[in-house]
Amino acid sequence: MSMGLFIIYLCLSVWQDIRCRCIRRGWFLLFGLFGLAVCIRNQTGPHELLFSAAIGIVLLVLNYVTEGKVGEGDGWFFIVSGLYLRPENNLLLFLSGLIFSSTYALALFATAFTERSGIGKKRIPFLPFLLPMGLWLSAL
Repeated sequence: MSMGLFIIYLCLSVWQDIRCRCIRRGWFLLFGLFGLAVCIRNQTGPHELLFSAAIGIVLLVLNYVTEGKVGEGDGWFFIVSGLYLRPENNLLLFLSGLIFSSTYALALFATAFTERSGIGKKRIPFLPFLLPMGLWLSAL
């Protein structure tokens, strides 16, 4: 049940990130409340919740320090996903997103370099790159 909610949350977040490069705060609130209910039902301890949400907290701090260069929505996404996933799975989700998005960005850069076209300040949404690992984690 909880992984089903997580997949719905992930898919809705990916869709919004692709569509408008933002995620509605209402989704964070709604799925955060569902996630808290899951944590209460599973009797998840506060230290595990803090460890799992740490990725999101670090991303929010980076957003503040870099004045928005790191997406605030990504930080909130990982705080809420920490309510559904164990800390190591949330970290695995984040790292896989970094690997997939870095590979895409490198290919984008290489293509622009070989075609001698600039990519300027192109922004790449991060959450779509979480989808493969998110689906894999839900299948476990």
